[in-house]
Amino acid sequence: MTEEERAEQERQKGWVKARLECDYKPVFSDLVETVKHDVKVFNEAANASIEAHYDKDDFRIYVSPIQKGRDNDYVEIKLVGKCIKVKQNDKHFVVTFEWIESELRCRLMINKKEYTFPQISQKALGPLLFKDYPPAVES
Repeated sequence: MTEEERAEQERQKGWVKARLECDYKPVFSDLVETVKHDVKVFNEAANASIEAHYDKDDFRIYVSPIQKGRDNDYVEIKLVGKCIKVKQNDKHFVVTFEWIESELRCRLMINKKEYTFPQISQKALGPLLFKDYPPAVES
């Protein structure tokens, strides 16, 4: 058996764990961790003061700048049923996910287009962190 075949066999053995992680609470938790990491990196690199408040009881993270005059700038990411709603000021989009049995993985989607956790974080935080970033398109 080749190294590649062994790696594939191990991946297939892990299908139960991977399937359990493709559920609304683990997916939301992974997205929250990605967003918190990105906010921390931005604050350190740009010497900025963006806050990320996570309310795990309400399954919600709220990200906003600590600056006068930007009181209305925010991003809210909230678990709503079995999907994730991302709200940016007056715009929003919805993240859905599905288990791909043939590939043994979870697919994250916005308007039926696949995204990774970092891409979703970028789409959510981009307009808040970078003023030249295009806003999200409402879904």
